[in-house]
Amino acid sequence: MARGESEAKQSHGAAVAIWSVFGVACLAVAWVVVRVTADPEVPDDPFGTSEPHPGIEGPLRGLSARGCGLASGPRMGGPAMPGPVDAKAHLERRGYVEAVSFGEPQTLPLIVPGDELEGACGVVAAVATTSGFVERTDVDGQTTLPCDHGVILTPVCGNEDVAIQGYGEARVGIYMMPGVLPDDSLPPDVVLAHAEAVTLLGASGWTPVPEAIHGSFTGGRLDDLPEHPSGGCVAYVVAGLGVGHVHGSWMGRMVGQGNAPDRFLTGAVVCEHSRRTEITGAVPGTGQVIVARPYRVEGGPSVPAARAAVPLTMLGAGDRLPMPPSLDDRGAP
Repeated sequence: MARGESEAKQSHGAAVAIWSVFGVACLAVAWVVVRVTADPEVPDDPFGTSEPHPGIEGPLRGLSARGCGLASGPRMGGPAMPGPVDAKAHLERRGYVEAVSFGEPQTLPLIVPGDELEGACGVVAAVATTSGFVERTDVDGQTTLPCDHGVILTPVCGNEDVAIQGYGEARVGIYMMPGVLPDDSLPPDVVLAHAEAVTLLGASGWTPVPEAIHGSFTGGRLDDLPEHPSGGCVAYVVAGLGVGHVHGSWMGRMVGQGNAPDRFLTGAVVCEHSRRTEITGAVPGTGQVIVARPYRVEGGPSVPAARAAVPLTMLGAGDRLPMPPSLDDRGAP
């Protein structure tokens, strides 16, 4: 009996020790939760490299140049290169509607008449077959290069013909952007990129102001965009040509990377006291065209559907840029 009582006491002691450790761990977790939730105004990062405003980076990371990322993700049982189905899905997510479906393969090089886009803006999509290669397209002196192998999505406004260069065969489709009209003062690529951003950010409840300003790159860096007059932060969409591959960083932390060789669509956050997204290009650029437009960041996602186009109203030098309500800078040290 003495031996049995000793074993029982040892078992009881071990159980007490285990429950004591568990209790201490629970108290530690509770302390951490209280510390994190007690004061939401306290920045998580003392160096200010975290998000400047909660939830602002997620939607902006969804911006990318047209025609990039079509081949990403698993492709079980399918070809290694993107096809017409991928191009169609990519364009429809960005707000385009089909005007001419992808037809039978055609021999390259070829000329695609722009009759279907008379008085409107859209994209002529060329998707190479497995034995073909699309090298570039030319429209009214503007060249478009592929981002993903085998696909070129060429921006067109009006009835301009599209010359598709390459070898082998490709299938061609035409997609229109509803509500967007030709603008003689801006390249079709920039006009359509901003129209795409309305749809891409509209799924998160964001809306743009109609007014936009010209931006510029100096030494491979996007020159500073205006701060909000009332302080805090403001979100911009920036699209352009002529600066090569574009990268974005927030206080040294990478927040965006563009893979297109000749165009970009990205987001930028500008806060007071020179806290801003740093946008850099691969080359200083010649003949660059940069357009930036502020966005109203509204709470909660909306139904992911194409938003009505908001035409760009370009402001001149010295014009006041209307701003949406400012956002609190929660990451400032």
